[in-house]
Amino acid sequence: MSRSTRVHIQWVSTSADELMLPNALHTRWGLKDGQSYVVQVGGRNVKAVIRSTKQGNASTIQLSKMLQKKLLLPSVQSLHLTYQNGKLRLGPIIGIVYARITDHAGLMQRHLNAHASVVVTFLPSEVNWSKELIHGRSLSRSALGEYRVNKQPLPIPDVIYNRIVPYKVYERPHVRQFLHQARVRHIPLFNPPFIFRKDTIHQYLMKHAAIRSHLPASVIAPTLTQVTQLLASHQAVFFKPVTGSQGKGIYKIKKGIDGSFIKEARFNKRYMVSTSKDLSKLYYEIVGKNTRASYIVQADVQLAKLHNDFFDFRVHLFKDGKHKWQISAIGANVFGSQNVTTHGGWIKPVQEVLKPVFGLKATTVEKGILTLSLQVANQVTKCIKQPVGEVALDIGVDQKGKAWLFEVNSKPGLHIYKHWKIKDRLNHATALLAEHCRTQAGF
Repeated sequence: MSRSTRVHIQWVSTSADELMLPNALHTRWGLKDGQSYVVQVGGRNVKAVIRSTKQGNASTIQLSKMLQKKLLLPSVQSLHLTYQNGKLRLGPIIGIVYARITDHAGLMQRHLNAHASVVVTFLPSEVNWSKELIHGRSLSRSALGEYRVNKQPLPIPDVIYNRIVPYKVYERPHVRQFLHQARVRHIPLFNPPFIFRKDTIHQYLMKHAAIRSHLPASVIAPTLTQVTQLLASHQAVFFKPVTGSQGKGIYKIKKGIDGSFIKEARFNKRYMVSTSKDLSKLYYEIVGKNTRASYIVQADVQLAKLHNDFFDFRVHLFKDGKHKWQISAIGANVFGSQNVTTHGGWIKPVQEVLKPVFGLKATTVEKGILTLSLQVANQVTKCIKQPVGEVALDIGVDQKGKAWLFEVNSKPGLHIYKHWKIKDRLNHATALLAEHCRTQAGF
C-alpha cells in the first residue's frame, strides 16, 4: 500500500470523467498521462482519465464535476489520496451509524470534517447495498460559516463508527442484515454490536492484578446471604442490572441508623424509597421481578466530598492511528448527597475539584485516575477481542485519594465536553477518532 497524501480539491467543469494530479504524484505512482484508471471513493468505483498538471499547488488535485456526480462525492475541500492495487483511492469516507439521528451526529460531523474526510451519518435502513450507496447525511458549510445538513445519496463508507443504541435494536432483522453485509464486504466496523455486560467486564478486570485492587467489592448474581455479608462491612450496596446503562434500573440498599434498611431508586426522575428491618423483603422486591443473575451487586465506596457534594470522574478515551488508547478528556461530575447513584450532576474541570479537596496531592490523584483508565481500556479490549475504538469510564476517588472504577461504558455521550473549559478537548477527541478511522480505512 502506498502512503496516502492529503490533497486540496478543486472542482472543475469539464465534459468528461477526469482527475488531474500534480506532476509529483503522477511521477511517484508511475501513472501514464491520459490513461484511464479506476477512481474509488468508499464503495464507488468509476473509471476516469488521469492527467498530469504542473499548474497550481503540488498538493492540489482537480476533479471534474461529472466524475464527482458519479462518485457521489460531496463538495469537500480536502481528502486523502492513495494509489494501490491499480486504483486511485480518495477518502476516507467515515460512516457513523445510529439507531436514530441525535445531536451526537451533528457534533461529530462538524469536528470530523476538519480532518480531511467525508463524514456520513446514517441509519441501517438507509443503506442500499445493491446500488452501493447510502441515503445518508453529509454536512456543508456556507461562506458565512453556517452549517447545513444535506440528505443525499452517498458512497458506502470505508470505515464505520458504530453508535447504535439502545441494544435491543440489534435484534431487529434490518440491523442484523446491515451488520452481516458490512462483515462480508470486509468494511471495518468498530465498537462491537453488543453491550458491555457489567458481570462479564468485572470478570475480565479481576484477571488484572493492578486493576483488581481498584474494583469495589462485588458479587455477580448475588444471594441474600452474600448481600447480608457485604452490608456487614459496608454502609450500602448497589444492585446494578448487568445489561443496564446510563444509571437506569439501579437500586441502592443502605443501612439506617435504627437497624433498618433503606431501599432507594430513581426512575424517570421519580425518587422511590422504602424502609424495612427485614433485608430479605427489600432483596426480593428487587430480584423478584427478574432473576438474581440479572444483577451484579457493588459495595459502596466512601467517596471524597467537595464541600457537601460527592463527585466522580468521567474519563473519555479513543484509539489513535496506531491503535493505542489515548485519553481525550476527563471531567468531574459533582452531585448532591441525595442522588441514588453517581449519574447526573454537573460537570467541572478535574483540578477545580481535586485541588480544594486534596491540595498538593491533587496532581498525584489525577495521575492515578489516568493510569487506571489506560489499564482498564487495554484490559477490556484485550479480553473482548473485537475492534473497540472508544470507551468512557466512571471513576470515583475515596477520602484518601485512591481511584475506584465504577463503570465501563461502550458508547458514551459527549456531555463532559459541554463545559466551556473542557469543550476544546472535543477537537483532540475527534482528531484521535479521525486518525483511527483513517488507519482502519487504509489511508
